[in-house]
Amino acid sequence: MAPQDIGDMAMEAMGIFCNDLKILNVSYSCVTSQGIQLLLEGTPKLYDLNVQHCDHMTARGALVVITPDETKTFRNKFKRLNFANTNLRNGCCYWLSKSYRSLEDLDISNCDEVSDAGIIELTRGCKRLKRIICP
Repeated sequence: MAPQDIGDMAMEAMGIFCNDLKILNVSYSCVTSQGIQLLLEGTPKLYDLNVQHCDHMTARGALVVITPDETKTFRNKFKRLNFANTNLRNGCCYWLSKSYRSLEDLDISNCDEVSDAGIIELTRGCKRLKRIICP
């Protein structure tokens, strides 16, 4: 199976059967926000996620579940996230800074919707950041 053929069904299977998964690279795949949510529900040890060039998902949709009753994030203690060349926006920077304070390495290169405001939000909340690759 070519990487671009990996989608939400694979994410769901990993979320069910790979509970000890720690590192995942699904860059350039067809994964959607829903697929990432299905994965994260069952992989609490995942700390390194690369979704670079995943054009079918939004970062906020993947990492934050907003329903009429609640807003929740996943219990993962992310150290590395790569959202390069995705449609990450300032709003997602807010959620990252509030929910994933263990973040050490973040790649948001070529995320054209992130401005100074998003970067400022990240630096306020993610005090452990050692490397950030900006737009």
